[in-house]
Amino acid sequence: MRDMKLAKRYAQALMSLSDKAEEREAVAQDFELVIDTFHKNEELSAVYTGVQFSNVDKKAVVRKIFDDTISTEMLHFLLLLVDKSRTAYIFDIYAAFQQLMDEMRGIVDMTLETAFALDDASFERVREHLSQASGKNVRLSVTVNPELICGVKVRYGDYIIDSSVKARLEALRATMVQGHKQTEVRDN
Repeated sequence: MRDMKLAKRYAQALMSLSDKAEEREAVAQDFELVIDTFHKNEELSAVYTGVQFSNVDKKAVVRKIFDDTISTEMLHFLLLLVDKSRTAYIFDIYAAFQQLMDEMRGIVDMTLETAFALDDASFERVREHLSQASGKNVRLSVTVNPELICGVKVRYGDYIIDSSVKARLEALRATMVQGHKQTEVRDN
């Protein structure tokens, strides 16, 4: 189920339960444990997120499974989602919460598109360079696209930095076409 505005609101509410980074890290660990448990046990996930189960049943299952393993704040948060009929959004809330935690930690996701695979040393040099340039800790993923010919394309949020040969050739082509059109106009 996708309602990222709702998910972000709940994630922000969970973040606001504590004002200390170490407390937020503890909540993040608890949330990760909950999500991992749901992923490993599809039946448990179905009970918690399914509409066919009563709130009483959902709360009983949450208490039985998580009562001694997660913090009181996280347990209350899971129960709040039951009360508000928002259990189906748990995975979206987790994704939004992870984004907020990444922001707090100074981590950004970037994608590097290259014409060929990078060895580990090259990957690390590029990651370090992007970290220095952005002032953030970069979590880098790499995709190989032989159509780039040579060079790289970096995606960071909505931004794309394209320094591939393919992009340069396309820009050169556009400039030449534009120059040709201007020459035709002057000739007439």
